[in-house]
Amino acid sequence: MAGPTDVEVAVLSADGKVVRHLAAGMLGGAKAPPEPLAAGLAQKLEWDGKNDFAKPAEGGPYKVRVRAGLGMKFGQMIGADPYNFGTVDGIAADEDGNIYIKGFGGEANQSAMNVRVFDSTGRYLREILPFPADLPPGSMKDVARWDEKRETFFPRDLKNLNPEFYVGSRGGNLTMISASKKTGVIFTDGTRLYSIDTLGAVLGTSFAGRELGAVKNSGGGPVFVAVSPDGKWAYLSGPYSNTNQYGYKFEPAFPPGRVYRVAVDGTAKFKEFTTIAVDHKEGNGGAWFRACTNTANFDQPKGPVHGLAVDAKGNVYLADRQRGCVAVFNDAGEEIGHVNIANPHLIAVHPTTGAIYVTQYDCVGYHVFTCVVHKFENFKDGAKPTAIYEFPKGDWNKAQAMALSAGKDKTVLWMAGVKGGLAPLEDKGASFEPLKTEFVPKGGLPTDWNRLAVDYARDE
Repeated sequence: MAGPTDVEVAVLSADGKVVRHLAAGMLGGAKAPPEPLAAGLAQKLEWDGKNDFAKPAEGGPYKVRVRAGLGMKFGQMIGADPYNFGTVDGIAADEDGNIYIKGFGGEANQSAMNVRVFDSTGRYLREILPFPADLPPGSMKDVARWDEKRETFFPRDLKNLNPEFYVGSRGGNLTMISASKKTGVIFTDGTRLYSIDTLGAVLGTSFAGRELGAVKNSGGGPVFVAVSPDGKWAYLSGPYSNTNQYGYKFEPAFPPGRVYRVAVDGTAKFKEFTTIAVDHKEGNGGAWFRACTNTANFDQPKGPVHGLAVDAKGNVYLADRQRGCVAVFNDAGEEIGHVNIANPHLIAVHPTTGAIYVTQYDCVGYHVFTCVVHKFENFKDGAKPTAIYEFPKGDWNKAQAMALSAGKDKTVLWMAGVKGGLAPLEDKGASFEPLKTEFVPKGGLPTDWNRLAVDYARDE
C-alpha cells in the first residue's frame, strides 16, 4: 500500500466463519498499531489454537485470512435478536398472512414500543416501530424532522428517561388494533386512533390521528377496538361506568354491556352501536360476574363484553360474557346469530371461510388463568365447536393476544401471552396443531431493546 491502511488478520474454520480475530488496526499511521501488530510492514503473529472465547477452536481445517485497505460498515447490534421481545403485548396479521408483533417493557424498566414484521413462517422481515432510518424525507411528519444538510432524521423525544418518539402519555404505550396494506397499522389509546403504513411511515398529516371520543370506564373493563376491513368504522367494547369506593358515580350513558361505533373519517364521536342487557345495580353485578369461576380474585377479568371482530360483510362479533356466547350483529346493530361459549375473550374471523376463532378466558385461582381456543364453522344458532385447543393454566395466560394469519396454503392462529411465549396453531380442520416456525428467540440475551437505529444506505 502507498500509505497508511487498515489491516485485519483472522482464522477461519472450514465453512468460512471466523473462529479467532487475531489482529486488526492501522499500519503506517501517526500512532503505533494496537497489539499484537507491530510498527512497520513486517509482522509476526502466533495463534494458540483457541477461539475468541479462549476455548479450543472447532471446525478445522483452518485458514488464515489477511485483509488490507478496509473500511467500517454496520454489521449488527451485539446482544440484539429480532425474535427477542421484552413483553409481547399485541399481535396482528395482514392480508398476506404477515405477522406484526408489538412489544413493550423489559426487565430493567426500559419500556419502549416496538413493532416487528414476520412472514407467515415466522421469519423476520423488518422493524417498523421505531421507524427505519432509511425512509424517504418527510415520512415521519410530527414524529421526526428531516434535516436536509445532514440528510438524516432527528426524532422528537417525549420522555426524559427512556427514548419515546411517538406518545408521551399513558406510559408511552398504545394498543395495536390491526394491520393491513390498505389501512396501515392502527393503534389506539381508547380515545384516539394512530396509524403508520406497513413500512413504518406516518399516515396522514400526523401520527396522532382521529379523535374517537371518551367513554367512561370507572368499572375498569378491558378496552377493545376493532376497525372494519374496509376502514370505514371503528368499534369499541369493554369500558363501562359504575359506582365504586373510589368516589365514581354510575353514568347511565355508559352502562355495562354497551358497544360503541364511530366513522373513521370525519369528526363525529363514539355513539351506541348496541347494548347487551345486564342485570346490574349502578354498573355493578350481572350474570357475567357470577359466571366467573373465582369471583373473589381481584385479577378476575372484568366486564360483560370483551373482544370484538368485524368480518368482510360488516358483521360485528362480540365476546358476550353476560350470556356466555359470541353474539353476531349486522352493521345496523341487529343481532343475527350466536354461538355458545362460556367466558369468551378474544375473537378472530376467517376472511374467506367465515370460521370463528374465540378464546375462553377465566380466572380459576390466584393468578391462574385459562386460555382455551374454540373454532366454530359459522354463527348459526346451536353451532358446536369443530376444534378445541387448551393451553396449560397459569399466570402466563393473563395478557393474551391473538392474530389470524389466513395464508394461501394454511391458516395459522398466532397466540401470545401463553406459556412458552408465542404459540402458532395451525388449523387442521377438526383440530389445532402446534406449528414449528422460524420464530425462535435466542437465550441469554437482554429482554430490553433500547438501541440506536442505523441507516444502511447512508451508513449513519
